[in-house]
Order: sequence, then structure tokens, then C-alpha cells
Amino acid sequence: MLVESPCEPSVMDFNWTIERQIMQRTWGRIRQLRVTATSERVCISGTASSYYLKQLALAAVTEALAAAAISPVVEVDIQVGAPSLSKEHPRH
Repeated sequence: MLVESPCEPSVMDFNWTIERQIMQRTWGRIRQLRVTATSERVCISGTASSYYLKQLALAAVTEALAAAAISPVVEVDIQVGAPSLSKEHPRH
């Protein structure tokens, strides 16, 4: 069971486990990936170039939660779209 305190090693380990699972499943193609987990909620955020990558990330979270035998609410905030170009290098 996870605890509410973000300083607890078990929560930090679980965050890392979910993040690692997502990175492996999506071949590291979720940009700005951020995972925040408590005993009641898992929040995933980042950006992806396709809905397929977002789907793979969700599957990775589901696998990690099943392995841990817990079922918190999962909130996925992965924005889908092409990476934005820097203002310093405009497209011609």
C-alpha cells in the first residue's frame, strides 16, 4: 500500500517503477514525462507525438499497477501533437 507522504521511499520507488515502465514501453518517446503517485491517485503527464504512444503509456501504467496489486485512480494528462519548434529556429 502506498502512503500519502511524497518523501517516503516506497512512493518514490513506485513513481520510478511506473516511469521506468512507461519509458520502456514507449521507447522513451514521451517527452517531459512526470509521474506522481499516492495511495489513491496516480497522475501521469507529458507530451507524445501520437495517440499510439499515449495508449502504450496507459498500458504500461496498467501493468505496473497490476503487478503492485493496487487500484488507485489513474489520471493521464499526456498531450498529443508534434513537438513545437523553438522561436530561435523558425520553420521556413
